[in-house]
Amino acid sequence: MLKPRILVPALGTAVLLTVAAAGVPCRAAEFGLSATIRAGLWNAGDWELGIGPLGNNTANTLNLSPANYYPDNLPNRFEIGYTSATNSAFVRYYYGAASYQQVAYAAGGAGLGAGSVWTIPAGALFVSAARRPNVQTAVWIDQLSLGGGVQVLQPFSSTTLLALQYNSSMTTPTTSPVSFRTGASGDWLLSGRIGFLGLSAYNPGGAQRSQLQMIANISGVSAPVPEPAVQLMVGAGLVGLAMLGVRKRRRRGMPK
Repeated sequence: MLKPRILVPALGTAVLLTVAAAGVPCRAAEFGLSATIRAGLWNAGDWELGIGPLGNNTANTLNLSPANYYPDNLPNRFEIGYTSATNSAFVRYYYGAASYQQVAYAAGGAGLGAGSVWTIPAGALFVSAARRPNVQTAVWIDQLSLGGGVQVLQPFSSTTLLALQYNSSMTTPTTSPVSFRTGASGDWLLSGRIGFLGLSAYNPGGAQRSQLQMIANISGVSAPVPEPAVQLMVGAGLVGLAMLGVRKRRRRGMPK
């Protein structure tokens, strides 16, 4: 006597859903920041370090202590970085070999993890020197490098930017995009040196506040994560494939 065969009408649909899932968009988290290091004012209650969401570098600011204010015409180390565990970014100025002041910006929520891709678009990192009559001023950054275990996809075309003015303003931006992929931690670090010339603290009529500054605009996108609906479709497809295997085994054991 023949045993009735069990048909699985949803099987074909499940397999098709699995194949179709590959073409469904995935969800990706994003993070953007704007960071600034500027002349500010020595011992006058104005700020020198600023950071915030993309396009808002004044969301969080810091006034350097008078003793830690910039020297004239002598560069010191700076860092801009991102910490995945806290989904936050910071800008940091070193006034000594291992001593620094910093200000941070936290976006809240889950951070961008391993494999996230970050970009500094062309022109998004720049230095600028505003006109100061009859006083030469300058701001420059050099020795730019990326660290924190990242894979550099597009390197800096130049690791030095200089804006030098005498009776006319000057802005010097990066001319090509920079991009990198984070390692296992999801963290990254952009470091270099920054120097100022002609600050008002040392030169009557010299630069102050934003008349000498560096601005960096950096954004990142996490490695794509499948949407919940896609995950359900894949799961349904896997169940369907498992049922197909059971069905084939049963057929092999059935009498003709």
